[in-house]
Amino acid sequence: MSIEIVAGVYGVMMSLAPMLQARRMRQRRSSADVSIVYLVVLEIGFALYLAYGLSISNRVLVATNSVSIAATSLTLMIAALYRRRSPT
Repeated sequence: MSIEIVAGVYGVMMSLAPMLQARRMRQRRSSADVSIVYLVVLEIGFALYLAYGLSISNRVLVATNSVSIAATSLTLMIAALYRRRSPT
């Protein structure tokens, strides 16, 4: 098995990690313990690596960072939804 395949599979698994936070927010019905700024920083980093992957035509970087952007975006949307609902 080539390192590209291993890196790609693990990269996609890592990319889905924000979904664990999304699941936790839905269970608790709160995003109070989630750092929105942290998620935005991640999102910017994923976008930069996606652009880099596109610029060098690296399929692994493109695939993993595309999944990362989608998972982190969904997590941010869930966090924002709970922030709007929570009384402050």
